[in-house]
Amino acid sequence: MSIAKGQPWGSPSAGPAHIEGTGDDAALARLVEHVGPGRLVRFRPTETCNLARAIGLRSDPGPAGVAPAPDPTTALPIDVLRVLAGEQFGQRLAVNSVVLGIDPSALRRRHRSIGVAVSVDGRVLPVTSATTVAVMNGQYLGSSDLAPRGHPGDGRAEIVVFDVPPDDRREMRSRLASGTHVPHPAITIVSGHMVRITFAKAVTLTVDGHLIGSRADVSVEVLASQVSLWV
Repeated sequence: MSIAKGQPWGSPSAGPAHIEGTGDDAALARLVEHVGPGRLVRFRPTETCNLARAIGLRSDPGPAGVAPAPDPTTALPIDVLRVLAGEQFGQRLAVNSVVLGIDPSALRRRHRSIGVAVSVDGRVLPVTSATTVAVMNGQYLGSSDLAPRGHPGDGRAEIVVFDVPPDDRREMRSRLASGTHVPHPAITIVSGHMVRITFAKAVTLTVDGHLIGSRADVSVEVLASQVSLWV
């Protein structure tokens, strides 16, 4: 069950975990796919794991002679994103982010906005063009605090649409790390459970930090409390 406003997140758990692993966001997503819903996962993140940063999950100390971290005691219910992007792509899970278009931290004057239609829970957003559409389960995308209100246990995703004019992009980039790029009249951000994104032509698709290829039409569904993460 997803966290409700004002309620604590997680519950005591003595384990054992159903599966263990280490790596980045994509590695965690593959574990979730393997173990199935409702299971307890113990995960040791690498430095590039954005979801770990959002929830404060740390890796075990690595240097020789250092005592290992104590066993975790709390299980956090984690939402995941189910991504559909055509027959060749099939279906896969993501734990942190699905990004179509240019990473906002790399957005420069030369990048052009492209026609796009975005619907969230059946409601069409009032946007007609964009350089980027990001569906965020977590809060961070690399060094960017892209979705400051993102929470991987609230049962919904944050959908962030960038159509920032070229003259404003440098200042926007300077605000990404602190999350102060929003509010902005050219950045639309809404919450929802079902997202459909259709660009006028294929753009880059990046899932959990890994480039997948180019797609024009992508759907994302939030699967609430898909697994419990041992922390």
